[in-house]
Amino acid sequence: MKKKFIMLLISIIILIVCVFIFFTDSIPSKYGKGIEFSNKEQLIAVFYLENVEGEYDYSLVNKYFSDKEIESFDVLEMGGDECYFIVPRYNMHITISSLTMAEDGVTKKSLYTTKEQPFFLKCNMSDIFSNSELSFQYAGQNYEYSPYISLKDGRVVIKDFVYLVGN
Repeated sequence: MKKKFIMLLISIIILIVCVFIFFTDSIPSKYGKGIEFSNKEQLIAVFYLENVEGEYDYSLVNKYFSDKEIESFDVLEMGGDECYFIVPRYNMHITISSLTMAEDGVTKKSLYTTKEQPFFLKCNMSDIFSNSELSFQYAGQNYEYSPYISLKDGRVVIKDFVYLVGN
C-alpha cells in the first residue's frame, strides 16, 4: 500500500512538472497586456522609434509604458541608427544575435538573452543588410526575426508572428 502511494505521488509530481514546463511559455507577459495584438499568432510587438535630428521619438512607447519602466529596460547596441522597442507577448526569453556578412555567407553570433521583458535594440548600420536577429521558442516551435526598414516602401518589415505597433 505504501509503495502504491509513493508511486502515485511521484506520478502526480511528474505530471505537474510536465504541465508547468509545457504551459510556461503561454503565460501572458505583464508587459504585453496593454498591447492589442491583432491575432493569436503574433508573439512579439515591435515599435519603431523614429530618429528625429539625432534623438529617438519615444512618444509611442510612452502610450504603453511609464518613463520609470522605460528607463529600466535594457538597451542593446548592435551598431546602427535604427531603434526598435521589442515586447514579448508571453513570458519567453529572446536571444539577440549579431549578424555579419562575409564572402561565404552570413555569420551569426549570439550575444544576449533577454529576461522575459521588453528591450530596446539599436541596429542596422547598412540599408541593405540587418545586423541583428531575434530568436526564440514558443510552443515547441523556433522563430527568427531581423528588424529592418524596407528599401521598397520605407516601412518596417515584419513576419506573421510580429505585431508592428503604430505603423
